[in-house]
Amino acid sequence: MRRTNAEIIDTARRIVTGDLMVADLSDRDWQMSLALILSGLTRREAERIGLILVPFHKHAGSRWLNGRVPGCTFSVELVHVNDMVRLDAEVKRMFKALHPEIEDDAYAASEGSPS
Repeated sequence: MRRTNAEIIDTARRIVTGDLMVADLSDRDWQMSLALILSGLTRREAERIGLILVPFHKHAGSRWLNGRVPGCTFSVELVHVNDMVRLDAEVKRMFKALHPEIEDDAYAASEGSPS
């Protein structure tokens, strides 16, 4: 489901503040952590996913793989592929407001970039 502008702003704020972790599906630990949730998605749902966000606080008290990824992810927020451009722009805007000393090119290379 597509997000409204208010939802995009709220999601970007939670990414920048660390309340939401961005799952990297190329990482083996994230693949294992998300296995149960991903197995429940239909093919159509999976094709529309632009980003998988995992709430930090819902998993903070659980076991972690290599100290950086929840052992098993129980809650996610899926971002529609068509919302990615708006979300990326909002995250960049907020990141720049919080860290004005960091150059634009440095942001793209940082871990905070969802692109």
